[in-house]
Amino acid sequence: GHEVERIQVRTARPQDIFAIFGAPYFIKIDIEGYDGLVVGAAIELPQPPCYPSVETGDLPIFEQLVGAGYDGFKLINQRTVPELCATAPAREGLTIEHAFAFGSSGPFGEETPGTWTSADDTRAFLIAHFEARAGRPGPDVDWWDLHAKHGSVE
Repeated sequence: GHEVERIQVRTARPQDIFAIFGAPYFIKIDIEGYDGLVVGAAIELPQPPCYPSVETGDLPIFEQLVGAGYDGFKLINQRTVPELCATAPAREGLTIEHAFAFGSSGPFGEETPGTWTSADDTRAFLIAHFEARAGRPGPDVDWWDLHAKHGSVE
């Protein structure tokens, strides 16, 4: 119902971006339905990202991460990100003063709040969330970013 303008946008496959810039230490993936393509390319790298983060839209992406050996997970409610501040002292990089705006991804890696949980516990939460969500019409009030890491769960 609104006036639109068609524009052409040059695109690149995730593999091509990784070939140019190398493997990322952290990667935030949120491309509305195509997240699995980037996750798939990232986990095939000789050195996959230490900390991938994906907006949770489906269980198969979580299972891709588990299959690639990620075994620590945090689910961060994006609705509450504005309540977060940068950690001081920093556990990743430099200590800075920063407040996260609504719609931002918030902190990453070891800066994320909460404890890392196992694949089994995270899977159980996701299944329960998606089952409860299926029974409610309308938009979801909460949406989650799934953060992952390799290594033992604390």
